[in-house]
Amino acid sequence: MGRDAVGRRPKGGPQQESAKSSRRRVESQPSRPHSTAEEPHNGGRPSRRDLRQTELLAFLRDDHEDMLSQYEGFQTAGGDDRYFLANRILRKLELHSRVEEAVLYEAVREAAERPRDRKAAATVKALRQEHQAVKEHIRRVKESRAYDDRLTAQVDALMERVRRHAEREERELFPLADALLGQEALIRLRQDARQWQEEIEQQLAA
Repeated sequence: MGRDAVGRRPKGGPQQESAKSSRRRVESQPSRPHSTAEEPHNGGRPSRRDLRQTELLAFLRDDHEDMLSQYEGFQTAGGDDRYFLANRILRKLELHSRVEEAVLYEAVREAAERPRDRKAAATVKALRQEHQAVKEHIRRVKESRAYDDRLTAQVDALMERVRRHAEREERELFPLADALLGQEALIRLRQDARQWQEEIEQQLAA
């Protein structure tokens, strides 16, 4: 064998061989499945807006809207339908007021006492007194509801009071609850409200 043949390096050299080997390894690896769904930018965690839909205040706002929507149906109904809707509204009001009192009012009252926030405590106290007055109004209408035109006047007066009270709750109590309790606590309280709701529904059905 001649000198030139001994001293000549293989064609391509070690760097080219290394690049080829690396390319073969990459090509042999399985490709990652392509998903058509857009991946969330927050690592799969639910957004703040999604969390808001699962917390107590969102639940209670929906309840307020549902009660007022049922009342609109009552206003346009007639005859037996109106009496049936009045009973359903009264049942809904009783259920809502008891759940709201047991869960929201109690939690905000306790939270306001811990830092001794006098202004917050006074707001909760005033709204709770108003809440009790609404509950008493519900009880009176439920016990004395008439199967005639007087029913409309009774429900109209009650729902006007409920509307004003719900607006004040959302304007004064809900922001206070958000500030004192925080989002995580409000999410847990939503579960408590669901349990209370189931228990009270069973009591009302008995």
